[in-house]
Amino acid sequence: MKVLLIEPNYDSHVVHPPLGLGYLVSCLEREDYTVSIFDGTLKDATEEDFLEAVSNFGPDLVGISVLTRGHNRAKKMAEIIKEQFGSFPVVVV
Repeated sequence: MKVLLIEPNYDSHVVHPPLGLGYLVSCLEREDYTVSIFDGTLKDATEEDFLEAVSNFGPDLVGISVLTRGHNRAKKMAEIIKEQFGSFPVVVV
């Protein structure tokens, strides 16, 4: 199974590694999942960048990291991904 984990771009002036997603990657890889992280904050990503990352990776599941201050952005991103690629689950991690 291929899993894409997304750190949304929260328009923050502080960039930090998505450690929570890194922990998930280590657990999933031990179970032989193929996992990738797309860090939108690091890349100052647009919605199109996220959709391109999903399209290029071809995941079976997408997980979106949600911080309280960015819950509206994460919700919108989940909706957009489901509209474009409705064939797989989108979960909040």
